[in-house]
Amino acid sequence: MLNRPIPKNAKIGIGGFTVLLILGFILLPMAGGSRANANDVGKMPHPSVRLVVGPDTMTFEGQQVTWEQLPALLEKVTKPGNTIFEIAVSTKEMPLSRYDSAMSRASKLVKQFGFEYLSYVGQHKLDSKAARKVSGVDITPADFDIRLDEKRGVCNLVVSIQNECALAIPKFKLNFYRGDPGDNLNEAGNVHRGWHEAGPIEPGKRWNERTGYFHLPDGKYDFNVFLDYDNRISEFDENNNRALLQVRIENGRIADKSVTCPTSPKGLKTDVQVEIKGIPAGSKVPAEMVGTWFFDNPHGDEEQMAIFPDGRVVVLYSNGHKDKTNIVNDVIELAEYKNAKCRMAVRQDGTLVQYFGQSESNGKRWRRIAPEPHTNLLGALSDSWRFKGKYSVKLPDDVKVELVGVCDWPKEGKRCWQPDGSQLPMEIYATKWNQEPEAGQYGFMYKVTGPDDLKLSCSIFGASSTEGSCKVMDAFGRKFKDLTASISDMEEGRLSTTIRIGVAAGTWETIASHDGKRMTIGRQGGILWSQAFQSDSGTHIVTSREWRKDQTDRVVAIDKDGKLHTTGGGSVASGKIDQHTASFRNLKLGQIKEFQYQTRPYQWIEFKNVSLSATPSLLTRVYTLSH
Repeated sequence: MLNRPIPKNAKIGIGGFTVLLILGFILLPMAGGSRANANDVGKMPHPSVRLVVGPDTMTFEGQQVTWEQLPALLEKVTKPGNTIFEIAVSTKEMPLSRYDSAMSRASKLVKQFGFEYLSYVGQHKLDSKAARKVSGVDITPADFDIRLDEKRGVCNLVVSIQNECALAIPKFKLNFYRGDPGDNLNEAGNVHRGWHEAGPIEPGKRWNERTGYFHLPDGKYDFNVFLDYDNRISEFDENNNRALLQVRIENGRIADKSVTCPTSPKGLKTDVQVEIKGIPAGSKVPAEMVGTWFFDNPHGDEEQMAIFPDGRVVVLYSNGHKDKTNIVNDVIELAEYKNAKCRMAVRQDGTLVQYFGQSESNGKRWRRIAPEPHTNLLGALSDSWRFKGKYSVKLPDDVKVELVGVCDWPKEGKRCWQPDGSQLPMEIYATKWNQEPEAGQYGFMYKVTGPDDLKLSCSIFGASSTEGSCKVMDAFGRKFKDLTASISDMEEGRLSTTIRIGVAAGTWETIASHDGKRMTIGRQGGILWSQAFQSDSGTHIVTSREWRKDQTDRVVAIDKDGKLHTTGGGSVASGKIDQHTASFRNLKLGQIKEFQYQTRPYQWIEFKNVSLSATPSLLTRVYTLSH
């Protein structure tokens, strides 16, 4: 039975602090060249204040404190320029991520309040008996700046986001605003139609996010950046996500600028209160393990579990694990699994390694998706839509098509409903890449299962334009891997529509072939063939044919051993003619015996009377059409 503790390189002993201490001295200014020695604390010529950091809590001058409370206490220190800021640890071994975060924050406070210098003074016991921990992550701008290219006369905004927590910050949305964010204008002064994405950001890492270039005439400007603006990520401080940059441009140059970072500009209010959650002092599980974890692999195994500070492991869904645990040498030991003990330990890269046998290679890696236990999946691309609706049909070739729901985006909020207008069991919405749909658009969400190489075609009656292959997500931002959507601009005033979905999943039929040695009009299937040609990237051939809406097509290559090769490529169309370029990147021209043009038909389904409002008054029907 494996009995393996957390790797030693995930923690740092007291001796290991010496190197980090030297770095601290290099990074911080020293008044008068004086230095503090950990062995000469009693001989220091200047007064000092002490911060003692533990794995889960810390004290300042004997008073239990959080990082948010510490600045108010530092303001009360008289003559900080003549005072040494001491930092100590409460245990001989401290998680390296916790120490790094503490040193980074303490260094900034020393500079901010003008202390003489920062000194590491070894191990000291926490002075407070109670133990509380600020749980979760914190997303806050570390810097906000404007960059000007004077030659081109354009500028852009850049925000730096430093993760000073011991937990990874998951992916989140942010936006840049000109003026009051309530006006919803982007950095260029246009109405916002999208967002930026940042993360994930590992502990101690920095993320820089920038805008595109825009022109800025002479004048005074206020710019705001708002991190996690849709409040998808649970933070222990929800009030420090914004920064304000004030700029004055004269003669095409930056004449003056100032930044308040982080900030809550006047007139911007939030109803989210700072929440500090307590964790018992006697926690059996290292802080790095507490949270919600997720595992997924290409074979389709999906598991999620929540690890609590008291040692409980609750399986939210799994392929068979139980939720009984023991704690052995800071390693979580799950109940027996297939007659073998299952153990887990955190690696230095932040993943959770699961051991089934005597080595890590026999196990699998989990990733933490939320710092809080029992927080559901945030951004995992692995959720399945399990609700069985009544608007589905089975087709040959193991194909099943279901129209799951409809959604829209009125001027305020967004809505979703079943095809007949009745309520969906949970909120789901179609989404474009990096852009919010607009009022007047509708999302039609469907689930199609069948062979991996099936192809879809969708037409929506009354739509002036349609964008296909859109993603579907729930109200928490989780994307469904087995749902897809089309987003359409619909005619104003319509109450319902008809959706026609075609699925091509059957056997391919060869209707023409060519040896590639010359151009030919092709007597089979009305195909025009170019001569095949070879380049550094592979072998290519061009075909042209009249476009037919009821079938899909492809060009394949048959090598001299009789093996079939599929291809990537692209096509263009004009009128009724479709031209396709087939590129075989791993084949030389001399290896190919012939090219084949193959087709297969679409099978069509119609959903009639699909409601365009959340009003269950229409009788939606499903029809299977002939080829």
